[in-house]
Amino acid sequence: MKPLVSIIVPIFKVENYLRKCIDSLLNQTLLSIEVILVNDGCPNGCGNIIEEYKKRDTRVITIHKKNGGQSSARNAGLDIARGEFIGFIDPDDWIEPNMYEALYKSIISSNADVAICGRGTYEENGNVGSPIIPEQILIDFSSYPKFQYVIQKFFFPHTASTCNKLYRREILYKYNLRFKDVSYVGSEDALFNYAVLCNAKKIVAISDVLYNVLIRNDSTVRTFNEGYMIRTSNLIKSMHEYSGEFDTLDLYRDSYPIIFLYYQQWNIDRVNMLTNNNIQIITNELKQASKLDYFNKSSLRVALDYKMTNHMKKIGYSSKGILFIRIFMLLSSFKLYNLASRFRSMRRLKPN
Repeated sequence: MKPLVSIIVPIFKVENYLRKCIDSLLNQTLLSIEVILVNDGCPNGCGNIIEEYKKRDTRVITIHKKNGGQSSARNAGLDIARGEFIGFIDPDDWIEPNMYEALYKSIISSNADVAICGRGTYEENGNVGSPIIPEQILIDFSSYPKFQYVIQKFFFPHTASTCNKLYRREILYKYNLRFKDVSYVGSEDALFNYAVLCNAKKIVAISDVLYNVLIRNDSTVRTFNEGYMIRTSNLIKSMHEYSGEFDTLDLYRDSYPIIFLYYQQWNIDRVNMLTNNNIQIITNELKQASKLDYFNKSSLRVALDYKMTNHMKKIGYSSKGILFIRIFMLLSSFKLYNLASRFRSMRRLKPN
C-alpha cells in the first residue's frame, strides 16, 4: 500500500545529529509513512547509519548520490516519493511524535493544500529560543488575497521554511515544483513556498509547536558566504519566472518588494554579524549585486513606491525606520555604495 505521507530528509555531514532526527520520524503516531533518507555524498558515516535504519524498519528508503546540495537531495527524494502528502525535515532537527498526524488531520479536514505548525528553536549550548506559534486558522484564497498572506503570514508566523509544513502531493507534482539550488537563490525554501502559494487554494495552520530546530555553531547561517545580495536578486528573478509560468504576475508585482526588503535586512544583518560590521564587505556586496537589473529595480521600488509605506507599517516598521530604509535603498540605487554602507552601519535595518 502507498503511504499517506512521504518524509524527505537530505543528509550531509550530520553524523552527530542524524539518529535523533530519524528516531523522531519513525516514532510518529501516524504509522502510514515512508522516510526517504538521501545521502548527499556524505564523507563521514551517515551512509552507514541510514542503511542501518533501512534494515530495521521497512518504511525507510535510502538514496545514495553524489554531493549536489540540499536542493538536489530533496529533488531526488521527490522523484521517488509515493505518499499522498509530502514533508521535508532537516537532518539535524527533530519533531514531536504527533506532528504528522496533527498536520495530516488538519489538511484532510480543511481540504487545504498545505498544513503548517509552530516550531521551537534550540542551540547546542542548551539555550532555548522563543517558539514561533501561528494562530489556528484556515486561509481560503478565494476571499483572502495572496498578497496579504505575503505581508501577514509568509515569513512570520508561518515562516519561509518547508520543514514545519505538510504539502498535498497534487500541488507539487501537477505543477512540477522542485527546489532550486541555494547557491543561486539564497533561500530555496522561500522560493519553493512562493511557487506553492502561486497555485494554492487553501492553507491551514495549527498552533501546536511540533517542529524543533537545532541552531548549530557550524551551520551555514553562521558562516559567511560571499554573494548574499546577488542570490537575493536571483530569488526575485526566479519569483518573476514562476509567476509568469503560473499566471500570477499580479502577485509578483505586489509581493517582490516585501520579499526583497526582508532578505536585504537578513543579508546585511548576516554580514554584520559574521564579519564584525565590515563596511567594505557590505560595499562590495552592494556593488556586485547592483550590476543586476532585478536588484536595482527592487531597491528603487522599496525606496520610491508610496504603497510600501503602509506595507512596512503592517510588518512593524516605524516612520523613522521606513525613512531610514528608503534613504539606504536610494543610496544603493545611485551607486553610492560606500556611503550606503556607512549609513547602514548607523542603525540596524529592522522594525523598531
